[in-house]
Amino acid sequence: MPGIVTLLAPTLWVGILSGVSYIATPLKFRAASLTRAAALEVGRVTFQFFQGLNGP
Repeated sequence: MPGIVTLLAPTLWVGILSGVSYIATPLKFRAASLTRAAALEVGRVTFQFFQGLNGP
């Protein structure tokens, strides 16, 4: 059982980071109703969240 968790946890983490970094971020800047300032703020908050999860 620990082998499965050891394999699945990093795979899930890479999938989440890829989704946020390479899919959600570019689409955020294409949204017509979202101002550039708001998109940058969302990006800043998202980055801080993932920094907190990764640790110091």
